[in-house]
Amino acid sequence: MLSQRLIGVKFLVLFVFLTMAACTVLNAVDVQYWFGAGFGDIARFADSRQSRFYTPLMGSFIAMLVQLFFCCRIVSLRRAAWPLVLLAALISMTQCAGGMGAGILSYIVADEVNDATHTAFVYMWLIGQAIADVLIAAVMIVFFFKAKSNPATPQTAVRLIIETNLLSAVTAIVGMVLFVGVPNTTYFVCPTLIIPALTPDSESEYGSDAEDRV
Repeated sequence: MLSQRLIGVKFLVLFVFLTMAACTVLNAVDVQYWFGAGFGDIARFADSRQSRFYTPLMGSFIAMLVQLFFCCRIVSLRRAAWPLVLLAALISMTQCAGGMGAGILSYIVADEVNDATHTAFVYMWLIGQAIADVLIAAVMIVFFFKAKSNPATPQTAVRLIIETNLLSAVTAIVGMVLFVGVPNTTYFVCPTLIIPALTPDSESEYGSDAEDRV
């Protein structure tokens, strides 16, 4: 049973890695367009290119996968935490819906930056991302201190999960502040670009730590 679980974890980590690699390539192409071929042309920054795909669309989807993975692992370790975990899972799916809605709407109405519907989707995405990460980190903090005396507890992985979830939450909050504080701009895209890369590290670390204990 444990080996089957590890296969699932490895598959999830591989999928996230390949998806992130594809998003990185798209980002590199956009950077070349903005800063390479378009050096000195400020007007090029008005074109978001593929950032609407690898930031809100894939960013929110990858975040949901990793957050749901942690929710499942938390429940398997401490079933009593299921109410908070269920809440975090629902919020995670909400933020994914918001991110995908914002990305799709950006393709449909590319000329509108902060219309009401797009704004609502971005709020769902960034606020949901932050709340889900904080909830997961809070549950893991409680679990960490309660199980600190148990040598079988993957303390390094748990600590990394806490740190990356809090960092992801802070990044989402910064993006939301920029979105609200500097409207009709794409400044908020800058911090949100790194959100998808924050949580997979802790996921892979948790998987490798579990494999070492087999």
